[in-house]
Amino acid sequence: YREDANGASYTMERYHMTDIAIRFVHGAVSTEELSDILDKLFYFINIRGRKQVSEKEAKAVADALYVEKLKERMADLKKLPAYSRFDALLSMGTDYAGIDAVVEKYLRLYEKIAARPAENALAIGHGDLFFSNILYSREANLLKLIDPKGALNEEAMYTDVYYDLAKLSHSICGCYDFFNSGLYLITMDRDMKIHLSIDADAAPYIEVFKNYLEKNGFDYVRVRLYEASLFLSMLPYHMDQPGKVFGFLMNAIRILEEVETCTKI
Repeated sequence: YREDANGASYTMERYHMTDIAIRFVHGAVSTEELSDILDKLFYFINIRGRKQVSEKEAKAVADALYVEKLKERMADLKKLPAYSRFDALLSMGTDYAGIDAVVEKYLRLYEKIAARPAENALAIGHGDLFFSNILYSREANLLKLIDPKGALNEEAMYTDVYYDLAKLSHSICGCYDFFNSGLYLITMDRDMKIHLSIDADAAPYIEVFKNYLEKNGFDYVRVRLYEASLFLSMLPYHMDQPGKVFGFLMNAIRILEEVETCTKI
């Protein structure tokens, strides 16, 4: 960045690489390449600044991210005309009475999983660690993270240790980038039940991701629960594409049902 008498300017380094999201939705990322990517991402996860805090402070940060933000976004969603349509579709075509029932299920699972033992720590976070913000070249063995969340001071850089992992999960496990590319389908069967189909076989990639979480001491079920909150919290901000919003909602239900199954095992 430079300022002089004639004005202000800045220069940026340019990399001739696409983001991982583009390649992932086109099936151009193998499980072996995902392992290479996760090697580098978990290196970042493990070396980033961390600080120990009290149990109360750790819980307050998590509650703000995964509960209070969700409640605020649901309040925003209810102000929109489309809310009643989504609510009616859910009550008509699923086993849920409406969006509130989905949120209630999330909150029940949150209370159950939040009670599990966890490290009382905060970590410096990227803030938006999903595939569109990751540039990678296997040939050059180079990975770059772009577009991090801004912070006005050092304290604001710290967040829940799981937040970046939940963001990463919503690309790998939640197929977020497939929604952005329109590679999903919402259908209704003969029994008037609504189904979501995503044009992706995520299972092999999820298995790789689960292994990395386990090796690095992170709880897969907790990651998926927090990921569900991300999909629910995004609903009011994608209303230019109502079909995608309903897809996010159905995807959140799919994730919550997996989490519920895992907690019963």
